[in-house]
Amino acid sequence: MNLVSLTFRDITATCDWTSHDEVECIEVEVIGWMVHKDHETVKLATARVDGEYSAVHAIPTGCITEITTLVFSQEGKPDGLSLNEGSASE
Repeated sequence: MNLVSLTFRDITATCDWTSHDEVECIEVEVIGWMVHKDHETVKLATARVDGEYSAVHAIPTGCITEITTLVFSQEGKPDGLSLNEGSASE
């Protein structure tokens, strides 16, 4: 698995009487090991030890704005995982 930086648009909500033009989605950056990627979801684990992963974030691909590889894994790519990153439109 590669270590990546992933940016996505996230939900913002208010609990008061706020005008709609005062509420915007926020951009969130997550850094982690890409453990899964398909047409619907990308999953990043923020911790790993001895080949096991923990603290996994599941992010819908439609919310992703950017994926940047920070460290290429020495283990190679897992079967079925496209590592042609940089865009969520794969």
